[in-house]
Amino acid sequence: MSQIEIGCCSFVFGGLSLEASLGHCRNLGFRRVDVSAADIGPGAQVDQQAAVARPEATGRRVRDLAAANGLEMEELFLCPVFVEGRRVEVSAPDGEARRKLLENFVGICRFASEAGFRSVMAVPGTPQPGLDDGQAWGHAVPTLRQMVRMAGEHGLDLNVEPHTGSLIEQPAAARRLAEAVPGLAFTLDYAHFVSRGIPQSDVVPLHAFTRHLHARQAKPGDGHCPVEEGEIDFAGIVADLRQRGWCGAITMEYFGKPEEATAQNLRMAEELRRLLT
Repeated sequence: MSQIEIGCCSFVFGGLSLEASLGHCRNLGFRRVDVSAADIGPGAQVDQQAAVARPEATGRRVRDLAAANGLEMEELFLCPVFVEGRRVEVSAPDGEARRKLLENFVGICRFASEAGFRSVMAVPGTPQPGLDDGQAWGHAVPTLRQMVRMAGEHGLDLNVEPHTGSLIEQPAAARRLAEAVPGLAFTLDYAHFVSRGIPQSDVVPLHAFTRHLHARQAKPGDGHCPVEEGEIDFAGIVADLRQRGWCGAITMEYFGKPEEATAQNLRMAEELRRLLT
């Protein structure tokens, strides 16, 4: 990839199936997409448990659906890994649960590689009941190091999102995690910072550790608002990325009913394309 590309998260259109959402992204003119395996069961875009149990077959299905729509897979939106039907964080206090998390993650990597994704987006861990943040951090770092290695063995990058409520919800903590886990990078979404009143200037240095971005507008107190109400300075973001020679994809991530999400994501994409012209 030699430039900044614009794509779309296929899971933002009000619960459309994978087939319908990929067709919708194609019809909207997007060519790069993120797909979700963040849930289980029949309502999931990609059932994470099926991806673990039948990685090659599930991956081929996703790859073939993308190809049929002329789409390229960008990032697998994973979030926590499910273990025996429950979400397990990389910071979880139960060592056996973290071990099973890593076992399942191998299957997820096999699926993602077969489907043709470039990267997998996991979560960086959250504070845990009964643990101080230092203890939770002590579980998250070695688990993420193993996940980076596993992803690399399958030709994938591993990214995490510095999100509200996580161990790295502050920019300084995010930088510390990137430095503690070689090979780890970010899927960066400014909405998680701007909505909490964190100055955009504090977030820009994280571009040095960023491989992928999500785009939606936000303002203090509201992490998901219409484009016309938002306060994120995307012109400044794009200018800094270009100055760094950054190469990657920015994918639209405004959630809503299909009509609303379509309008907002197209407006955001139009603004970014204008900035990139």
